[in-house]
Amino acid sequence: AIFDGADVVMLSGETAMGKYPVQVIETMRKIITTVEEKSDIYFRHLTANPHSPTFISDAVCYSACRLAESVQANAIIGMTRSGYTAYMTSSCRPKAKIYVFSDNRRLLSRMSLVWGVRGFYYDQMVSTDNSINDVQEYLKEREVITAGDVVINLASMPLHKQGRTNMVKVTKLE
Repeated sequence: AIFDGADVVMLSGETAMGKYPVQVIETMRKIITTVEEKSDIYFRHLTANPHSPTFISDAVCYSACRLAESVQANAIIGMTRSGYTAYMTSSCRPKAKIYVFSDNRRLLSRMSLVWGVRGFYYDQMVSTDNSINDVQEYLKEREVITAGDVVINLASMPLHKQGRTNMVKVTKLE
């Protein structure tokens, strides 16, 4: 399941009912951690299909994850309406934390089940620069990110149209 990119796993009836439930959970955690530490398995399936309607978005999210690795980014911050940016970024299993902002409250509750994603409500998506500054300040106020951190922002331009992700910005926070 981990090799296939599952966001969550659960015990089957046999292992959940056994004599050693704590050891089963510990063993599952060790297996999951070992597989996830070998992040190259997640990048191999992201060969962009130029005929796909999500071609550019897929390539941008994939590139952002690779870039995060290269610059040792602390966070990848995305803005999304559909959740696609979060799903695609999460599927790469970056070491950087993934923070997603959306004005879709129903989507945000679903994001809590996606690997590594933490969602926040934000409904001021008017200008790309202002929104990027807003979400960075929001995360700084909550001490999720701090001065000196390198962050990668993902968005669509123009932002107010809420199209597919087509922009990546790298920032060293002041």
